[in-house]
Amino acid sequence: MYKVNKYVSQYRDESDTIVFNALTGGLYKFNSYTAKMIAFDGAQDIERTIPRVTLDFLTKEQIVVPATLDEIEIVQARFRHARQYSKQLYATFILTEQCNLRCVYCYQNHQNTKASINSLQKSLRHVETRIDDYESLKVHWFGGEPLLRLDILEHTAFHLIKMCEERRKKYFSGITTNGILLNNRTAKKLKNLKVDQIQFTLDGDCDQHNELRVYASGNGTFFQVLSAIKIAVENNFITFVRVNLSKHNILSFERLLDRLILEGLGPDQIRLYINEMKEHGNSPPMSGLYFKDVAEYGTYLVDALSIMQRFGYPLPALVPVDVNCEFDKPSTMLFGTDGNMYHCTTGTDRPLALLDDEGEIKEKTERMCKTHDREPWDDPMCNNCKHLPLCMGGCSYLEEDGKTKCNPERFVLEPLIRLIAS
Repeated sequence: MYKVNKYVSQYRDESDTIVFNALTGGLYKFNSYTAKMIAFDGAQDIERTIPRVTLDFLTKEQIVVPATLDEIEIVQARFRHARQYSKQLYATFILTEQCNLRCVYCYQNHQNTKASINSLQKSLRHVETRIDDYESLKVHWFGGEPLLRLDILEHTAFHLIKMCEERRKKYFSGITTNGILLNNRTAKKLKNLKVDQIQFTLDGDCDQHNELRVYASGNGTFFQVLSAIKIAVENNFITFVRVNLSKHNILSFERLLDRLILEGLGPDQIRLYINEMKEHGNSPPMSGLYFKDVAEYGTYLVDALSIMQRFGYPLPALVPVDVNCEFDKPSTMLFGTDGNMYHCTTGTDRPLALLDDEGEIKEKTERMCKTHDREPWDDPMCNNCKHLPLCMGGCSYLEEDGKTKCNPERFVLEPLIRLIAS
């Protein structure tokens, strides 16, 4: 006996049925004849109603599965294995909380705080106690604005690279920067420090960006950031450009992509992706800036992705994930300027663990236990959700804050699938 996998969704057109399997990420089109033969709305003795060759295909693609199978067991096995058996140790270092910009929506306080040699030493010692259990180390430099402390970055990178070389571990690194301090000289130094990736932010075309991402004086930064992106591309960095989508800049998104293409920053040069502009509590209120909820953001996201597709930028893959967020894994660490461990780049006010001077954990917080012990199917809503393999329980940071933790794709799955299938 077989049944249709409970994570399969169907969307009918006039002549075809689009089928999406969230368990595998598979996307298919069936003609109306085949679609009628398959019981998409419940279990039945499928093998008696369809040809063997069709059944073989459906079982191979896990569109139909044995009737005795509980599909969530596959999801659970993926999640537990990924959380416990990562081959890569991932460390983010916040080098400073200072920043040379005052972006309107920024959630950080930008205190006059920077990582000291002593605080970095205990972070490095912690990495050293764990690196032997992994095949590689991936490092991310973050702030504030990390290029304000290029000297600290250089010092820390030197020790990490040496550590990996001595232990024959692979080493990768990337940086998130506003781009203001990036020039050719700095780019070459980052290359020498084995920085492979750089992420920038452009929040709409010139006028919209310059109202949001500004100096303390209020002056905009669009053309400085655009210049930095070109420098990164010219120096062969993997270059990410993030757009924090809001009601304020959605109307300029198409103009931004048109400008990027004209500036030689097309799909072959940069990796463009979209994120929701969120209000995290520290930024001043701006009328009409933020979406009222994640469902509303989802509708705007589909519009933005359709524009990306029209300009030739690849859409994000709609595929299952093993863990919602790298920061939820024990193999991922974020070190604050004090050398202690925190949850994520948004939760830098929330320590997970305090380290002693030797880099050993001297105190785990309740938050660390919750983050690392959390299993998404413990939430009945997640357990019964057809979207579970795509989000694995959503954002634990938002869940802790009592906010909607779901990924926006959950609310706009059908239009997203139709867009990808078009």
